[in-house]
Amino acid sequence: MPSDSAIPWIYFSGDCGYAEMMMARNTGLVAIPDELTKGEAPPILCAGLATFNALKKCGADAGDVVVTVGIGGLGPNWFQGD
Repeated sequence: MPSDSAIPWIYFSGDCGYAEMMMARNTGLVAIPDELTKGEAPPILCAGLATFNALKKCGADAGDVVVTVGIGGLGPNWFQGD
């Protein structure tokens, strides 16, 4: 992982993030539990974090009633989990 003293830079060429290795800030990284497979982790981290952050920012708690407008592809993640 890069240190905090690393100089940030962005370089786009071709398919970008599909490389075997890439640099990322430590604030943008999430530890993936060993129980998750490589096929299970990406949708949880992408759609799951997007809806989780929205719920946290709106102040909703377990048991609260929320309305989802335009459910789309991310909306079902609002209703899953414990």
